Amino acid sequence: MHRPPNVGVKLGTHDGSTCLETFLAGVRNFAGPSPRGGGHHHELFYLCASLRGPAGQLLWDLGPDVTLAELTRPLHQHFGTVNQA
Repeated sequence: MHRPPNVGVKLGTHDGSTCLETFLAGVRNFAGPSPRGGGHHHELFYLCASLRGPAGQLLWDLGPDVTLAELTRPLHQHFGTVNQA
């Protein structure tokens, strides 16, 4: 299935105050599959560009060479549904 590019579509931001799982699902959908298998690279790029406030502070704490798994782990710990209750 061919996907049109994300022309004119905005992902939005996440500051930790809304449902993390819903936001991460949107990031995965926005990044989409890569024809060369680099989907995680695109997902990381969009996720990093979208984080603000307390959630964005994690980027400073983790450093510039963070992987998708290294970033999503603390996001789940700090802002996941378990901690939203």
